[in-house]
Amino acid sequence: MNSAITFDAERHEYRDEAGNLVPSVTQIIRAAGLSDPRWYNDRARLRGTAVHTAIQYVNEGTLDESSVMPEIDAYVRAYRRFIQQSGFIIQAFEFRVYNKAHGYAGTMDLLGTLNNKTTVIDIKTGSVPVWTGLQLAAYAACIHCVHQRFALHLTEDSVYRLVRFDDKSDFAVFAGACAVAKWKAAHNVPSEKHEGEQT
Repeated sequence: MNSAITFDAERHEYRDEAGNLVPSVTQIIRAAGLSDPRWYNDRARLRGTAVHTAIQYVNEGTLDESSVMPEIDAYVRAYRRFIQQSGFIIQAFEFRVYNKAHGYAGTMDLLGTLNNKTTVIDIKTGSVPVWTGLQLAAYAACIHCVHQRFALHLTEDSVYRLVRFDDKSDFAVFAGACAVAKWKAAHNVPSEKHEGEQT
């Protein structure tokens, strides 16, 4: 956990040591116009949060099986199958990262080793959008010697699949998104708001 950054889960806000707001990785991607919020809804967000919470308890070894809702159980089983079958060794989970040079923060789902290579993994319970590569590159840039980036796609059928991202331009694109997001904020240019999107 990065001590230079704090996170308010209720507000979903990151702040630096001076108390200044720091945009998250996904906020930057959205502000730069690289993700489309119309693909998301409250049900998907709640499901994703519930799955991530259950997986955190699995990683800690404290999951109360009786507390897992039936609609979440399949995703948890898919995650456990991934850990058992892949040989992935967890080094950190729900790990906050901060890049002072580019001015962003985030929470990485999984950091560990896969096939003896340092690996960053983001867990997805819906689709795996193409911008996930930018998200993972942003996390990886906060940590030395990351060799692999994957999305772990968990499904309601208890199935998992690893989606690899290895485009070497991903971080350069994300850095450009940072510049765009900062420029829009400095000039009070609002992000495009779609019908039905919450502010």
